Amino acid sequence: MASSELMAVITFTGNVTPQVADAAKARLTGLLARDGVTSADAATGEFRVAQYGQLYSLLPRKNELWLKLDAADAARFA
Repeated sequence: MASSELMAVITFTGNVTPQVADAAKARLTGLLARDGVTSADAATGEFRVAQYGQLYSLLPRKNELWLKLDAADAARFA
């Protein structure tokens, strides 16, 4: 049996730097808190970043920052 994770995701464009990632994480954490949802990654500070688009393009890259939801909150949405 494969395990699964439920993630909260926020999108943003541009280059990913530590400052940009921290700002996206703070925004996503705030939105989750507003809705009463807890991130399982909040205690560890961990997050994942996915980037889409060509590296050498004049078009802005699409980025996603992912936070894993707490098991109790994941069960609410599954």
